[in-house]
Parts: sequence; C-alpha cells; structure tokens
Amino acid sequence: MNKEAFMTAAGRMYEELSAWRGEHKQASYDEIAAQVTQWRQRLMGQLLAELAEQEGQGEYLAERSCPQCGGVLHYKGKKVRGVGHAEGSAKIERGYHHCDQCGHGFFPSGPDVATGGPQLESGDAGQRHPTGG
Repeated sequence: MNKEAFMTAAGRMYEELSAWRGEHKQASYDEIAAQVTQWRQRLMGQLLAELAEQEGQGEYLAERSCPQCGGVLHYKGKKVRGVGHAEGSAKIERGYHHCDQCGHGFFPSGPDVATGGPQLESGDAGQRHPTGG
C-alpha cells in the first residue's frame, strides 16, 4: 500500500462511515465508535503490514544462534504469519528460522529499536490469522 492507496482507502472509509451514519440516525456514540473502530483497524492493519515489511522480510539474520538454547538457526523460507494488535491485524510474509536442536521456530521482526540487536518472535509457521484467514 503506497501513500496514494492509503489515502484512497481512508477516503473510502470516510464515505462508508458517513453513509452508515446517514442510515443510522439514532445510533449512540458507542455504536458510532464501534463502526469507526472496525474500519480504522482494517486500515491500520494494512498500514502496519506495509511498515513492518519495509526493512526486509527476515531472510537474513546477523545472529544465527537460537535465543532459547544457543543452537544454530536455519532459514526455512518465507511463511505467512498472522499478527494481531489493538491497532489492527495483518498477514505478514516473513523469513522463518528453525532450531534443529530444540525445535523452536522464529520470525525475525527486525532490529530492536532500543538496542539495535536482533528481535526474534517465537511462533508457529502455520499460525492462523486471528480473523480466520
């Protein structure tokens, strides 16, 4: 999603919410907020996915030792991972690494903002997206 696509989606969100409000003139503030939240989370999920994938997709790890046991991590190709967050859910394609010694699998999420060191997110490569995808 580039800036133009994001702005188009945001405009569509505005139009859809305005139309919904026109059809629900007696809606409470909470009901309006529930509608806005659903649309916002879809839009933010798309934006989060794009931003998460901007700095590569986790194919390369500078540190190849397993944070669980110290064994060697092996790259197993890209896998789709569902990621849920209060701001929105997304499917992200990331490099998947596996430790033959202890069996743990990891999705590198990029460098830790605070330390600059690698972040590894433990996870099942077959994890389903929280919205059923």
